[in-house]
Amino acid sequence: MTRPDSESISTPRRVLLRIAVGAAAGPWAAARAQAVAGPATQLLQARLPALPSHGLPFEVRTDGETRGENRVVFGALRSTAAIDTIALIDPAQRQLWRRTPVDLGWTPRDQTGRPDWGDAIVLPEIRNAAAGRWTLLIERAPARAGAGQLRLAWQVLPRYELLMQASATEVAAGQTLLVTLRPLDYGVELRGLKAIVLSWADARGATTGHVQALENARSPEGIAVSSEPGAYIARLALPQPGVYRLQASQVFGQAPRLTTRSASIELNVGRRGGALRLASVQPDGATSNGCARGLRFRFDVDVAEPGNYVCNLLLLAGAPVAPRASGSAPLAAGHGTIDVVVSAEKWRAAGAPARLARVTLLRIDEQGYKLLADIEDLTLADHPIDGAALCR
Repeated sequence: MTRPDSESISTPRRVLLRIAVGAAAGPWAAARAQAVAGPATQLLQARLPALPSHGLPFEVRTDGETRGENRVVFGALRSTAAIDTIALIDPAQRQLWRRTPVDLGWTPRDQTGRPDWGDAIVLPEIRNAAAGRWTLLIERAPARAGAGQLRLAWQVLPRYELLMQASATEVAAGQTLLVTLRPLDYGVELRGLKAIVLSWADARGATTGHVQALENARSPEGIAVSSEPGAYIARLALPQPGVYRLQASQVFGQAPRLTTRSASIELNVGRRGGALRLASVQPDGATSNGCARGLRFRFDVDVAEPGNYVCNLLLLAGAPVAPRASGSAPLAAGHGTIDVVVSAEKWRAAGAPARLARVTLLRIDEQGYKLLADIEDLTLADHPIDGAALCR
């Protein structure tokens, strides 16, 4: 059975409507203030009288972005009174549809999070809704026409949207952040775009960098970051502390009717939790034959707090099974070192690379691993490696 509020609404929109439907008159204002900025969510709370037929009016307001092409998205209708049929009537008094709760998508109250709010009924969205007074006509057989309470939340959204989500809004300098962009046309994710440019500006408003958000984005290891169609993901790390604004724009439609939508979020970047630098590469584990069993990569590390740290090396990009190695060390706050030993076999399997595909520094705590520093495509030009000295 469909859970309430699980109609075909994108995840961020569903969160907004859950906040709205779940609020009473007092907490409602505070809950809405905490929601993601966007079109205002409207809430209808009304008494349903003991009549076989009763109309519940609600107002659809449009502006420059939603006039003409728009979508009205509903949260689940909650009713403590029995309902036999629901009809939707537009401002011109035309009936657009008339359906039973079961046809629409009905969940009995004892399967909802708030049984005291009654049954939950899913209403389909309206596309290109005219501004004005709309009406939900509630109909019941006389024997079932008891009084009750009804709640309904809705939003008027533009046809085209660009939604932005970040894996965090507070990170440390150098810490990797994932940002997801979702371009929508009538709430449906647009697939197949080449890329969406994501940029960031500092507190003065000066743009300091940009990166491409890609569909089917992959990590340096070649692992898919997300398989969700229509999700364009960018990976970035800001080197300096401060307050930044992440921003992106996308052009929708076809000439001459082009529409640009933008999205932005604020990001707080704190002091660096850790940094690392390749200090040396030396042969490791000499044998009686004079050859070395591997290579010892020594990294200078600076960390903000004491703890256990791990340094991971990816020797070859683009494949999850690529050769890799790691080393760990307990470190005090401040300067320290971590060694990572790569066997001769792994080094040759990676093609004796002149660059490391990726180096990461992680801190281990009770919550798991926290990524503090991330270096891609690290050159070894300053650290010549004598491959002939390695054992075969």
